[in-house]
Amino acid sequence: MSPVTVSTKYQMVIPLEIRKEMSIKPGQALYAHRINATDFVISTKSPVDQMHDLFGGTKIWGDDPMEYLKELREDRVLI
Repeated sequence: MSPVTVSTKYQMVIPLEIRKEMSIKPGQALYAHRINATDFVISTKSPVDQMHDLFGGTKIWGDDPMEYLKELREDRVLI
């Protein structure tokens, strides 16, 4: 574990070995998630991508989400 210091602008530098292992590039978006009152995790995957992976990477909407929504709307029965 490498120590990380927070600057006066609340910036942190990710240690070189971690940047290399995770292939983190300058300008890349990272996502912070708080675990509890004292700990948090930084991830290269968005929460949406994490949920996608959690459920087996399936896309219930197929290749075209807009077409899927059109079909759902057509299937509704209006009274």
